[in-house]
Amino acid sequence: EYLNAKLEYTNYLLNRGYNKNLIDNAFTKVESLDRNKLFKGNEVNDDDSLETSEEITSRNFPLVIDFNPDLPPVSKFIHKYKYLLELHPETCKVINPKKVFVSY
Repeated sequence: EYLNAKLEYTNYLLNRGYNKNLIDNAFTKVESLDRNKLFKGNEVNDDDSLETSEEITSRNFPLVIDFNPDLPPVSKFIHKYKYLLELHPETCKVINPKKVFVSY
């Protein structure tokens, strides 16, 4: 199943004009990663090192939306109800609710 999906996606990327060597290198990099480490809530950096959940949640988390003067004050609502993100422990493993902000 994986090999069929890989071939299909490779063909899709080639049709979009991507370089075959770039595609092959990306798949080689992905296939060399330890899947067990990836399922532990870590993230792979460009240098193949793993980031801990603490490092991930220390980042700012922007909620990017198009500015529309007809919308209610989204930033105010997000700030007011950030605490709801803290109610589920799995959410806190991915983002730090205190680091969420709105960006237009």
